[in-house]
Parts: sequence; C-alpha cells; structure tokens
Amino acid sequence: MSYKRHHKKIEATASQQIVLNLEGYILESDDGIFDTSRYRDHSLLNYSPFLESVFPTVLAWDYDAAELFFTRVETVLDGVIGVYDCYFRAVSCHFEWLIYDITLPFESYREAQQENNEESIRRDLHRRR
Repeated sequence: MSYKRHHKKIEATASQQIVLNLEGYILESDDGIFDTSRYRDHSLLNYSPFLESVFPTVLAWDYDAAELFFTRVETVLDGVIGVYDCYFRAVSCHFEWLIYDITLPFESYREAQQENNEESIRRDLHRRR
C-alpha cells in the first residue's frame, strides 16, 4: 500500500473496494459507501460520470505500475455528491477500484481555508485605510 493511499485511508470516513472487469461490470464489492446490488447487471460506466471519464485511462494503464490515483474527486456516487480519493490497481484482467470518502475532512479544510482567505482580505483592507 502506497504512503498516499495509507494516509487517505486514515483520513477517510468510509471506504469501498470494487472489482471491475474490462467493460466496467462489478465482479465484487464490499459496499462500504454505497450498495452496488442494483448496478450488477449493467456496466457501472453508465452510472458514474467519473468512472466513465477515467476508464479509458485506467484501461491503458500499465499493469506493472503500482496504482493510478485521482485525489479530491467531487462526484456523484449512488445519487450522493461527495469528495472521494479514488485508486485503481490492475489485478489480472480486472481492476480494483478503491474509493475513500473524504467529504467531511475536505469540507472542514475548505471552511478553514475560506476563513483564512477572508481574514487575509480583512487585514489587507485594514492596511489600505
């Protein structure tokens, strides 16, 4: 497990492992974030705009490479908008998609950053007077 994935795993509030075939059909899922049972008879590419957009890259990924990752992806999973870190790893002729839900930590970070930005603007305006 890479350092980045390990760090995100600790930060995440939930995670899910999905094994996909080369057409995007779910072979296995632990359903840690969302229930995949209703997607089993169809390619998940039809239901996930994120997966549909990155799947050509995933298919072209070097099987010998460790993993392909996309961090802080804001997307819809099972009708819920969230922020996720997504990792792909080739496993034989399948792909393992690891999803880490970082919505809550990311929102906290975004709020703190916004407060810092507003404070910086206030200080700057105060100096100009």
